[in-house]
Amino acid sequence: MKKKWVICFLWLLVIAVAAMIFYFSSEDGETSSQTSTGLAVFVMRLLVPGFEGMSHTEKQMYSEHLLLFVRKAAHFTEFAMLGISLRLLLHALALRSPVLISWGAGTLYACTDEWHQMFVDGRGAMWQDVCIDSAGVLAAVLLTTLLLWRHKQKKTKGGNVMQMKDLGFYRGVNLGGWLSQCDYSKERLDGFITEKDIAVIAGWGLDHVRLPLDYNVVQREDGSFIEEGFARIEKALGWCRANGLNVVLDLHKTAGFSFDAGEKEAGFFDSEKYQQRFYSLWEELARRFGGDSAHVAFELLNEVTDEGFIDAWNRISAECIRRIRSIAPDTLILVGSYHNNSAAAVPALAAPADSKVAYNFHCYDPLPFTHQGAYWVPSLDRAARLTFEEAAIPADFFDKDFAPAIQTAEKYGVMLYCGEYGVIDIVDPENTLKWYRQIHAAFEKYGISRCAWSYKQMDFGLSDPRMDGVRQELIRLL
Repeated sequence: MKKKWVICFLWLLVIAVAAMIFYFSSEDGETSSQTSTGLAVFVMRLLVPGFEGMSHTEKQMYSEHLLLFVRKAAHFTEFAMLGISLRLLLHALALRSPVLISWGAGTLYACTDEWHQMFVDGRGAMWQDVCIDSAGVLAAVLLTTLLLWRHKQKKTKGGNVMQMKDLGFYRGVNLGGWLSQCDYSKERLDGFITEKDIAVIAGWGLDHVRLPLDYNVVQREDGSFIEEGFARIEKALGWCRANGLNVVLDLHKTAGFSFDAGEKEAGFFDSEKYQQRFYSLWEELARRFGGDSAHVAFELLNEVTDEGFIDAWNRISAECIRRIRSIAPDTLILVGSYHNNSAAAVPALAAPADSKVAYNFHCYDPLPFTHQGAYWVPSLDRAARLTFEEAAIPADFFDKDFAPAIQTAEKYGVMLYCGEYGVIDIVDPENTLKWYRQIHAAFEKYGISRCAWSYKQMDFGLSDPRMDGVRQELIRLL
């Protein structure tokens, strides 16, 4: 919500600066000349010793020499102000090509400003003034871009370690079941999550969402792309952008692999064909969305399952990162390990390719509590039920659970992200809240960014009616 207010303020700033320019351009020639002369005299009093003691003729001579400079400098300055406000607005809106758009918009306004002066008594249009105005916009836009870049560099370096909290990925929620793990019907893809839901999430005070995506939403079996699928992603990003939320774009299923054996996807880690489709898809995602690196992160693949896949996965993920980097050099990339992104398996990941690669893990521990009654976990007794107290979770449980991931992240100077965590909806809200309190304390203790599973339904829905009585406290614990 804070970002929406910032955007509103910047819109008002742009309008105010444009209105100021319009006002000064509306002054007739005589009034404008008097204003410029008055300013020239003020400058001369500051810069020329003994100016006050000069004769009227001498003062006029000095002022006339300075008058042209003052008028042109005023043009340059007021349009530089417009350039700064435009560039800051486009930064907040996260639009692509912000430098070009800011400069173009400012220059267009300069043209209309000169056209406006053609209808003001004693004024006229000069192409030279358009050039000066445009130069003022460009200089300000470039300087503002440089300052924004330097600010970002300072925020993303903490002794060479980037902090995800500073990048706007600290507290989030998953949009599971929308573009993944569903029947892919038009009704589902169009209606499961709406812009109203995104506004609700922003109202919770979160800073990002994780958007799980199955490959078949955007890629056909022959490897060609589905424009309608990409349009859905673009729409989702637009909603998030408008509500001040960043996005982790998570490839939840790729051709030849899914964490869910019921999907009947197999062969990815041994198939060059499937791997090329994987690379091709990520290259296309990078081309389309990699330009918004300040607000969109990429998660290469959800929950690698078997430990036996890790060597192939390290090789595949390294090649995929190399290809993405040729298109999107600044995008944050998340990589998880085997045993469904287990924190204990993070040490098996290869060293990060660069400083903008993060290690990703999931946490549903202890499983007998968080997944009690889950039909998809054959190792658990589906009839067994545990309260939080009966689960006997020690106070230091998550400290120990996260330790391998934390130690590996510290070893390489890599930021850490928990992309999924939560409690099944079979557990009552009060016991769910107790688990969230304990894991939240560990996240805060170690500064770990996280994203709860899941916003709606999917057996873990945080917005489901059953959570109404505890939701406000739960939101504080996300």
